[in-house]
Amino acid sequence: MKPIKYQKAFDASGNIIDINEVDETRRDETFTCVGCGQRIYPRLGQSRAHHFYHKDGECSSETYLHQLAKKQIYEWFNSGAPFLLKMPATVVCSCKDNCTFYNKDACIHNIYPGQSDSKEYDLHKYYDECLIEEKVGNFVGDIVLRNSKTQRVLLIEIVVSHPCDPEKWESGEKIIETHPISNETQILELIKNGFSPSNCRFSASFKPQTIEKKLVSSHMSRFMYFGKSGKAHIPSPFPTGDLEYDTQFSIDCDHLHEKKNKFATKELNVVGDYLGFPSSFQLGLLYMHIHYEVKHCSICKYYSIEDRFCPLSKKYSTPAFPDGPEAKECHYFRVMNYQKEEVEANVFEV
Repeated sequence: MKPIKYQKAFDASGNIIDINEVDETRRDETFTCVGCGQRIYPRLGQSRAHHFYHKDGECSSETYLHQLAKKQIYEWFNSGAPFLLKMPATVVCSCKDNCTFYNKDACIHNIYPGQSDSKEYDLHKYYDECLIEEKVGNFVGDIVLRNSKTQRVLLIEIVVSHPCDPEKWESGEKIIETHPISNETQILELIKNGFSPSNCRFSASFKPQTIEKKLVSSHMSRFMYFGKSGKAHIPSPFPTGDLEYDTQFSIDCDHLHEKKNKFATKELNVVGDYLGFPSSFQLGLLYMHIHYEVKHCSICKYYSIEDRFCPLSKKYSTPAFPDGPEAKECHYFRVMNYQKEEVEANVFEV
């Protein structure tokens, strides 16, 4: 890796000090390198950024960052500040055990199917010791957290250039491995934000995490039928024209049995795909046809729902671009092929 300008050093008391804490009054104090332990000196000129330097050659930047990260993470644990671990977690619906309509692939967190979240832990609650370069079985961990009562351990591996040895990684131990660290700022950001998928990876010994939240069903919509006009309506999940779901289109568990439109003659909860075949709109109409003999162009086998066009218009002078209710008076209406079992299983009256 490229040499870096060292921002940190040990002072005479063995504490880590930043170059910004050093001024001309402290220039002659003794500072030692975090990486190699040799004496280093502050460069405090006006033309270049302040930093520590070696008079006699340079030590390895990789060793410097590796040792610095271990020391600062060790101090972070012993400072008493929250030692945070943010584990990736799958969001599941808190109503999943009691909801007739629960579908793990279609019930969504916010608007993104399968969205992940994170579960936060303060590792102080599980470990009371933090050790540097401690042996665990056949391996030595850069940092080892240990529970002094149960002897349970967690290894933290610092990566600058070289990732964890595959044998260690697959040993069955719980291991957190940092993403490659190339400067001091990344260490401070890790301490500020905690260990998370954005700056680390986790060994397979960590159990999959879940978070329960009230979700919204992206596969269930509210169908409305207006008997006086014969029109039917289902809100589009893409009101802006793009393919991003609008959660107002979906029905959550709290409102399954509440009507949304006081002018609707009948409202149905429909489980289905808005863009599928049959679509959720067609499923609602087919239910109305089976139970209430409703006719609508969208479920006529001749009608082109993609073009919203009736191909019989040229031969029989039917409306070329009907709104739908025209099917009630159409002598040529024939209902599309459908599976009654599919309709009954996916449509529910409100």
